[in-house]
Amino acid sequence: VEARYFCPAPGRGGISHESTEELRLRFSAGMREVSVAVRTEDYEALVRQTPGLCIHKVKAVAVSGKNLVKIAVKPYTEEERPKLSPDYLRQLRDFLEPHRMLTTRFEICQPRYVPINVHAVLSIRGMAAYAQKEIEQLLQTFLDHINGPQEFGGWVRFNELYQALSALPCVEAVDGLRLYPESREAAVVGSDIRLEDDSLCCPGAIHLTLREQGR
Repeated sequence: VEARYFCPAPGRGGISHESTEELRLRFSAGMREVSVAVRTEDYEALVRQTPGLCIHKVKAVAVSGKNLVKIAVKPYTEEERPKLSPDYLRQLRDFLEPHRMLTTRFEICQPRYVPINVHAVLSIRGMAAYAQKEIEQLLQTFLDHINGPQEFGGWVRFNELYQALSALPCVEAVDGLRLYPESREAAVVGSDIRLEDDSLCCPGAIHLTLREQGR
């Protein structure tokens, strides 16, 4: 639906004139700003708006029956598995406190990192020495939810990894594949792995058995 805006007065007294387009953009930006946290999405938006902090990933979850919102936050740093520093925690709490509803509490949660182990048996084309590096690279990328686009609390899908391995030029067939988390902070659902709402997975131990064709 087209919105129309009207600027009631031209600039005067040293004040710059604001065009209709500038007014429209300012008004639209103001409507997108979150001032009161009601939904979990509001908490996520506010965390990303916290002044002076570099936030990479955030997920807010409402705890049923407790008027509590738990917010998992991953800072943007060069550390392999970054945690929130005391200064980050303080600034996040100070910024969120004035925006929360009086009856709702919130809790800032450190990110939890869950290594995923892989056992795979593959028939390959060519020499195993060349294939192993390519296969390991795919597994490292697939299981890296810390730096990848995946958000907190995602899934590791068996079928997606199976298809990705099968599509490699060096792989003739995937003869066996097993995934399992190193800790109880993830649930095995059938052949898939479901991460908790404050968890991100990362590569664990990778065990490969490569069978060269014709040998």
